[in-house]
Amino acid sequence: MRIISGIYGGRRYKGKIPEGVRPTLDQARESIFNILTGLTDTEDAVIADICAGTGALGLEALSRGGKHITFVEKSRKVIDMIRKITEEFNVPKEDFEIINADALKFCKQTEKKFDIIFSDPPYKAGFTNEMLQIISERNILSTNGIMVLEYSKNYGIVLPENMSLIKEKSFGETIVAFLEQS
Repeated sequence: MRIISGIYGGRRYKGKIPEGVRPTLDQARESIFNILTGLTDTEDAVIADICAGTGALGLEALSRGGKHITFVEKSRKVIDMIRKITEEFNVPKEDFEIINADALKFCKQTEKKFDIIFSDPPYKAGFTNEMLQIISERNILSTNGIMVLEYSKNYGIVLPENMSLIKEKSFGETIVAFLEQS
């Protein structure tokens, strides 16, 4: 896993990635950030990376000027890997928070609002639509905020009434949707 641009640009994590973690490929991540840059500014953004996996999307946003990243991940092994990556990259502790929690539980309990939310839930987990509903109902995404959601083309998403699709891009089996609260 490598950070593409910004203050951590070029840094690589060469450690073992736990089984079952599906990192967003460099090419897809670069495309996501090219689109995201046209939609919002990552500078000083408060970011959540829900179902963080390697944390590559959140770290990339932080590297590009984000103010603070909250990594949310259920797997203890993956949490340990994210911690190792932040240590290896010398990310200041005040710039991030790592929360070991179920995505739905986090969305139901957080009191924070985020300018950018990344989420790449396990494709077969089946809770993506419920998560979208909770994020929408609880206004977790700030005004003018953007949610970047990765999901399988084999599993559709149902947008809550007050969320709208800005753009969608396919990467093989994966679809990346850019959403906003309307």
